[in-house]
Amino acid sequence: MEKTAPQPSAQIGQNLMLAVHSLAVFIISYYLIFIACGLAVIYISYDFDIPATLYLHKIIFAIDDNDPLWTRDAVNSILLATPVASFIIGLGAVFLFLMHPRKQALILYFVVWVFIQAFNMTFGLLSENLISQTGLIRVAQLMNIHPVMMVVTVALSLFLMVKSGTFSGKLFYAHCSNPASTPHDKLRRGTAFFIFPWFAGNVILLVINKYRIKPEDIALMFFMLVLLIPAVFAIAPTEKLNVMPKPKTLLWLLPLSAAIVALLQYFFRNGISIER
Repeated sequence: MEKTAPQPSAQIGQNLMLAVHSLAVFIISYYLIFIACGLAVIYISYDFDIPATLYLHKIIFAIDDNDPLWTRDAVNSILLATPVASFIIGLGAVFLFLMHPRKQALILYFVVWVFIQAFNMTFGLLSENLISQTGLIRVAQLMNIHPVMMVVTVALSLFLMVKSGTFSGKLFYAHCSNPASTPHDKLRRGTAFFIFPWFAGNVILLVINKYRIKPEDIALMFFMLVLLIPAVFAIAPTEKLNVMPKPKTLLWLLPLSAAIVALLQYFFRNGISIER
């Protein structure tokens, strides 16, 4: 028997529930990627005897930019730690999901958002730093990369972000879409899953961080749209109709995300560093 699409009222309820689930996963995945990359940075900094402290919205180095400890190897290793670590995490999450025999919906949500957050911290960060002449621009300057090649690098990074966003959208729609859905139904579902959590999640993160966000961090938030917009409009064949997480899932997912935020605020209130 051919599957039929849900009634409009049921679709609205499903998309609303999907948006709330996705928002909770967005926040958890954001902190997961940021902390994992931050720990990689302070560990490598420790290896070069450069004191660094990780906070929930920034990393502070306790030495001046002109300190002799900032050798060529130190600059390259420390500044590249975030994009390299996030790239590995993003690919690893997708690989584990594809290899796992049971494609559960909530796991799919986590994998898609970890992939998006990770690749934004890879190619989005690279593009933003080269455009704003901060961060990774020091690596490019130390390697004597010509300005024309920097422009090419930014263009290539944006291209890879578009392709990565399309891939994440296909991954989502292939496992979480009804075969009988119309293009407009898929668009609404994609908007609920990708765009709403991006907007609401970043507003929540700004409030949590008491607006102590640098302009480049705001720019990085908008660079994520280079991933999200292609994801919303991606087209993929539906493999199967995954059961949407039931409303009762929110009874533990929302408290879990709130608890994670609260605990992280407590443990990172004075920052984390590695002491000798």
